[in-house]
Amino acid sequence: MSMKVVKLYLYCDTEQAMSLIEFIDQLRDAVADHYADDIQQMMRLELEEQSDQIQLPFDDPIDF
Repeated sequence: MSMKVVKLYLYCDTEQAMSLIEFIDQLRDAVADHYADDIQQMMRLELEEQSDQIQLPFDDPIDF
C-alpha cells in the first residue's frame, strides 16, 4: 500500500469548516460500514505478503 499526499487549500469560515468535518465523519462511517470486512481482509493479505517470517505447520504445545 502506498501513501498518497493531497494538499487542499480551503477558504471557508468556521461554520463551513465544521460542516465539512461532519460530512467527512459521515462519509468515513458509511465507507467503513460497507467495506470494513473487505478492507481488513485486504490488509491481512498485504501483511502476509510482506512478512519475512516463515509459516511452519507446527501445532506442538510449548511447555513452560
